[in-house]
Amino acid sequence: MKFAKSATLGIYFVLEDDAMTQKEQIVGLLKTKSPRTQGELSAEMYGDNKHMPHIYSSLMELVNTGYVKRVGSRPS
Repeated sequence: MKFAKSATLGIYFVLEDDAMTQKEQIVGLLKTKSPRTQGELSAEMYGDNKHMPHIYSSLMELVNTGYVKRVGSRPS
């Protein structure tokens, strides 16, 4: 954990090392290589497929807001 201090207000902010949200990680991975499946994203982010339901939820939020588009022969 790192600390930063605002010089003007004297307020301290905490910078978390793993501060990226799951959606930010997904968008970052899709920017480097697209398209990717839900399973590929889960494996890259967590090293397994146990997190696929959480990946799906985040992907659906990104789809519904227009940041991500479904493509392929079976976009469920």
